[in-house]
Amino acid sequence: MNASALQQVIPTRPVWRMPIRPERYDRGPLSDAERLALAVLVNGDAPLNSPARKRAEATLVRLTRPLHEVYALRRLDASTRPQATRVMLGQMRRRSRSFWQWSAQEWCDVVDVTAESFEAANGLPRRREGLRPHVLDVAYLLCGFEQFGPIWTATAFYPMARVVFGADVLEAQIARLDAVLADNGYSTGLVSVKQRHQAMAFVLLLNRSPWLEDLSWAALDRAASRATAHAASIILGRIAKALVLLGIIAPADNGATQDPFPLGPSDGVPDEWYAWYRAWRATGSRGLAPRIARHYGGYILYAGRWLARRHVDVVSPEQWTEELALAMRTAVLEETNDVFVSASGRRNLQGRGQLGQRLGYAAISQFLASLRRFFRDLQTKAHAVADMPARRIPRRFDPREALATPEHVEKALAGSEPRDIALAVWQRLAIQAARLTPDDLGPLSYWPFSAVQALACDCVLIACAPSGNPR
Repeated sequence: MNASALQQVIPTRPVWRMPIRPERYDRGPLSDAERLALAVLVNGDAPLNSPARKRAEATLVRLTRPLHEVYALRRLDASTRPQATRVMLGQMRRRSRSFWQWSAQEWCDVVDVTAESFEAANGLPRRREGLRPHVLDVAYLLCGFEQFGPIWTATAFYPMARVVFGADVLEAQIARLDAVLADNGYSTGLVSVKQRHQAMAFVLLLNRSPWLEDLSWAALDRAASRATAHAASIILGRIAKALVLLGIIAPADNGATQDPFPLGPSDGVPDEWYAWYRAWRATGSRGLAPRIARHYGGYILYAGRWLARRHVDVVSPEQWTEELALAMRTAVLEETNDVFVSASGRRNLQGRGQLGQRLGYAAISQFLASLRRFFRDLQTKAHAVADMPARRIPRRFDPREALATPEHVEKALAGSEPRDIALAVWQRLAIQAARLTPDDLGPLSYWPFSAVQALACDCVLIACAPSGNPR
């Protein structure tokens, strides 16, 4: 079935309404009476069914009613509902604030990174009773939580989307996506499909609608900026391709007509520095591969933002001295990434939980290499800045020395390269490959044992050959 046929069989979609509407509830802060009631229920001083406990439960009904309604979306069985409610009451007691007033960071702290830490923080037995997904449902449906980056691994987006949108609605929409991708030769393997469904569910949740027709390039870009790098590649790759084939979004510009070195964001960069960057982009970057030029340009803009934050009186490469170049090299080693990035870069890093980290060794090496190239080109080639005649900058320092990659960084990068394995180790690997038995494969092996054994021996022999190539 082609894309146009798929569109024809889909009826006109109704306007989507979320199953829980927060505006229906009283979202005010905790009252003094509610704080006392939380203390009674959380401390466990009042026995079950005692008058004091019943009074406390009645006092907190405006908080527990929305929690119970969210719980009912995921489970018909109410056996774990009291425990789920106790978790939320305990967290409100601990924070002395209603969950309506929690910040995105507080929700991340409550959900925690792992199930084990969540259970330990809330005094729960390790039985995986689905209480953490319930807390995420509450955060998303009642409080508009969307900062999933720091807790990405804690969130099963596909099951969550089934709860929010309904299994039938969600699966019908994703089936359209799967069908058009399968027709165009994309993988139908279990792992690939599972990752695609997870990413697609995240996109729909962030868009707060299950309908594919409600998506746009802006919605995809927004989702990609908050997803992990791998999920972002799926969103802007396979999912975007399927939506284009379905006629929901317009095709992206033809790659042949796209600028392989687009201008980077200018926010936070001094105007004069940005003008020199544009001049270098037009002149000095010639001869670099487009991908390398893009990376170098990004780091040049990083340096401009560092100037704006640390050396506000320096706005042009013409003002640089050896002392400033050495300070730049120190900053690349010691400053955190939030000093260098644009506003959109901050949001991206924050969504992935990476904001405020130091640069890795590879980034340090590339950063300094880009600045060496930038200043060497400006010193040796005339560049036309704005409407001024082309000129070179004064040669006040040698970029190769002042901006050299530190020795410890080069050693760390060299240490990450593959090393030769001793022959004795190869011998042990070959022996183990030859001694494989059918019991080593387990009951779920797809390949016959003879094929696995032959492949294992071949891999060892090919890898230890001096050329590294099959003979």
